[in-house]
Amino acid sequence: FGWAPFGTGDSRDLTSLEDEHLGLGDPGGTGAILAGEIGRPRVGPMRDIAATIQPEQDDLVRRELGDSVCVQGAPGTGKTAVGLHRAAYLLYTYPQRIRRGGLLILGPNRTFLHYIAEVLPALGEIDIRQSTIDDEIARHPVRAEDPQPVAELKHDVRMATVLHRALHARITTPEEPVAVPDGAYRRRIALDDLTGIVAQVRAEEPPYAVGRERVRTRAVALLQRQAERTSGPPNGAWLRRMGRAASMSAYVD
Repeated sequence: FGWAPFGTGDSRDLTSLEDEHLGLGDPGGTGAILAGEIGRPRVGPMRDIAATIQPEQDDLVRRELGDSVCVQGAPGTGKTAVGLHRAAYLLYTYPQRIRRGGLLILGPNRTFLHYIAEVLPALGEIDIRQSTIDDEIARHPVRAEDPQPVAELKHDVRMATVLHRALHARITTPEEPVAVPDGAYRRRIALDDLTGIVAQVRAEEPPYAVGRERVRTRAVALLQRQAERTSGPPNGAWLRRMGRAASMSAYVD
């Protein structure tokens, strides 16, 4: 099927139709619509690839949110188009999570960004920031410069181990219970429970930031079970308030 841009699904928006005889197996070659789109001269701004997307490309577009996708290929094989369609797919499938964390399209230069500028709006996404590496660097001006020996040391791959060790050295055993005010109640988490949460998360060996949020989530889950026994199931706003409480943040930090 070929649909007009920004169509509503009305029959008047249908621009072309091709019948594929699936029962005959693979007849070889490509259909007229696909061949026409692939053979179209690459002039003007980039268009979306909905008319030419292949199963392998669609698999990349629809990978899970937690998957890191690296697309490699020769010029003209659809790398950029797949990346942009994946961005649109993630925004459509996980709107709250993506918009909360933000989405940035990073290109090599302004010419490239101008070329791809119409793809995401054509797919219904209009509030996505697009920038270049130079633009992002310019947002954070250099305020100091290390001497050459120090710069070489900081760029040494062994620094990753040093930083990992220093960061995880900040993780300590809780020293006191956590008490969180909740209206007429004061929810408490025992010291043994807090210590157990930290030990469990450390045993899982997640990245530091991930582990930090796991600790918070599991501690809030203990408060949630207390609240369910006294006041019934709490809502999302209550869970967020418990997670942001000063005593909870002090425990996590």
